[in-house]
Amino acid sequence: MSKTVEPSPLKGRTVAYKRFIHRTHWNKQLLGVGLLGLKQKMTVIDQVVEKLKPAKGIPGRRPKDYKPEINLTKIGENKYNFEADMGSAALIKKAVEFGKAKYEELRYHLNAILAVDLWGAFETYNTMLFQELFLKKPELLISEEKITVSEAVKNRDELIQYLIERQVDNIGHFPVIDLIKFTEKKLKFKYTSAQASKLTDMYLVRN
Repeated sequence: MSKTVEPSPLKGRTVAYKRFIHRTHWNKQLLGVGLLGLKQKMTVIDQVVEKLKPAKGIPGRRPKDYKPEINLTKIGENKYNFEADMGSAALIKKAVEFGKAKYEELRYHLNAILAVDLWGAFETYNTMLFQELFLKKPELLISEEKITVSEAVKNRDELIQYLIERQVDNIGHFPVIDLIKFTEKKLKFKYTSAQASKLTDMYLVRN
């Protein structure tokens, strides 16, 4: 029996698109692994906090002659017996809760890192995409922009390549609004208002 092979969803796509898809896939994987690691760490911290729940501290003012009492006794392989007075236990509990709050903040830090990387992937996609298209269809370079005679003479042997590099460099510096307009003008591709708004919001968050 002949087996039908499903065509790859990336078949016929630009190199820019393929790389963008791989980059976003890595981001999703990293997000999942990162959140899983944080969840596992938070589970351990929550268990410690639960054990220290009865530690409410010493009522009233702390005596001037107060001395913390903490004893750690090994009772087996990787196992210890921990004893502490109520004041010390309460202090340790606060330190653990503070550490827990810092770990909770790591989730936002991870999201921020991935947001910056994802936007970088989008910018790279656009520059690579136009570079590919300009090579295949140099007529897309046609515009009212001017170059000097000096630039033309210096790059006479590879004038098209020079124009491509110059245009791609300009694209890399476009604000998101200019990038949207440029894409619509050159490729006759119209972003929906929702897509344009989402890109603008992501650009703001990234910055």
